[in-house]
Parts: sequence; C-alpha cells; structure tokens
Amino acid sequence: MAKPININKANFTQLKAIKKIGETRALAIIAKREEDGLLNLDNLKEIPEAPQSLWTALLNEKIICFEDPEESDEGQEVLKNTIESLRHKILSVENPEMIWQRLFKQK
Repeated sequence: MAKPININKANFTQLKAIKKIGETRALAIIAKREEDGLLNLDNLKEIPEAPQSLWTALLNEKIICFEDPEESDEGQEVLKNTIESLRHKILSVENPEMIWQRLFKQK
C-alpha cells in the first residue's frame, strides 16, 4: 500500500495524481491552503469543486492525510522527552515548589 499523500505539503503534480482530484481540484486545494493555512477535513469540505464525501473516502482509504505519521510521532516523542527532562530538573533541586512558581510566575 502506498504512503498517504499529505494534503498540506503536496505540490500541484502530487495533488492532481490523486484519484478523483485532477487539475481543477488540485488548484482548488492549493488555493484553499493559501487562504486558510494548514487544512483539515472541515476546510476541504468547503471546497465547492468537490463533493464533501470525496474527502472522507480519501481519508478512510488512507490515500490522503493531514500530517506525516512519522512527524507526528517524532513531535510527540520530543515533547515527552522535554517534559521528562524538566520534571527531573525540578525534582532534583532542594525547593521544587519555588522552581515551579518561577516557571509559571506564580506568587
């Protein structure tokens, strides 16, 4: 099975190659992206050149996606590691409550 095409990163050629997209819809996707920024299912359903059911079908068939799965996993892993590192730093000091208050500017 082919890797899903990220609708937020795909260029014109990649978009028009998606089944049932073609040139007109590819241009509409690019225009919507320029107008709204990162797209989601609701944004796509606002594109008048395509029926709303098309987008759900393409997502369900894993033909398109909104973010690359490995990027999402990497981002979550970085966040998890950062939180864990901060937690260890806070717990390693004599007065973790003071550090917590400084971090979040609570008095």
